[in-house]
Amino acid sequence: MVANRISSFATIRVIRGLFAALRLAILCGAIILAAQTFVAIGWLRPIVVAGDSMAPTLEPGQRVSVRRWRAPKRWDVVVLRSPVDARDLLIKRVVGMPGEEVSLRAGGVWINGHRVEPGNRSPARSVYYGAFGSPAWRLGADEWFVTGDNQLASVDSRNWVAPAGVPTRLIVGVVAEGTVPP
Repeated sequence: MVANRISSFATIRVIRGLFAALRLAILCGAIILAAQTFVAIGWLRPIVVAGDSMAPTLEPGQRVSVRRWRAPKRWDVVVLRSPVDARDLLIKRVVGMPGEEVSLRAGGVWINGHRVEPGNRSPARSVYYGAFGSPAWRLGADEWFVTGDNQLASVDSRNWVAPAGVPTRLIVGVVAEGTVPP
């Protein structure tokens, strides 16, 4: 009698363990399916970095994920279509936002006459802005000012033929934080 109870308790434990494993497998499958769906419909897009305009933050050959559902903020890294040739994808950092006057001088970013600083953990803190003089650019209501972190190797808003700002329609998305080193 006691042996029967012990074996039935053991059977119940095994069944509970199997159900827990099944729940875990279903949860993992749902997460994988959701991630694949985001990629398939274009909300989350994998990109391989080409060129060194964002070095050392992003190196050539590094893979990043691009989120297409969030508007960029200052200091975000974005993927955009080149204003020169829309077939080319570029990776740059947002420095100026629509409607602002942007100036890069004294190693910093000046917005509407006031110096702005990236957060303490941002890779943008180590960038020397203003390597090419200090003109001021006035952005339109739908334009973003973007630069590469590697100021000397980057072709960006500072040296594109007018307008310097990138229209919102050319921004593909924001690089997901987990794929950019802190």
